[in-house]
Amino acid sequence: MKTTLLGLILAIASLSCYAQQFETWVLQTNSMAKIKGNIVSYDDYGLNVTTQSKLSYYIPSKDNTIKWDDITELKVRNKTRHQTGMLIGIGVGFVSGLILAKNWPDKPGSFGIGKIFASAGMVGVGVLAGHLVTSAKIAIPINGKNATERKLCLDGIINPQE
Repeated sequence: MKTTLLGLILAIASLSCYAQQFETWVLQTNSMAKIKGNIVSYDDYGLNVTTQSKLSYYIPSKDNTIKWDDITELKVRNKTRHQTGMLIGIGVGFVSGLILAKNWPDKPGSFGIGKIFASAGMVGVGVLAGHLVTSAKIAIPINGKNATERKLCLDGIINPQE
């Protein structure tokens, strides 16, 4: 039962990955609030970012086209790498939880509650470790550069092999 439940949690977590690849935080010159969203496209004119509200199921996303000259700070995170790290953490935590549960001493009348909580705790620790290891944001240096150079800096982060 525990193995099936933890396997179901792992399957649900893996289905929610890989929707948008790059998440971005943009600070504009005329605003103190950062725009957080997913990169849709970018060109020599600017950056197209789609944002999702907190009530994401009820309010549609909003597309923002931001000119390069209006951007003062730009940070990017590769969501695919981040979500893969979390899935690896879930897998490691799941295996560790199974090993711990198999070696957990049984007490009469305990119904294995300690095994369940220990296994779930190991999965939680694995997810947290995968999240912390892969959640770094990359700050793109854009100060003192024109629009074409800013686009090339972002392109170097998103397409490193080209």
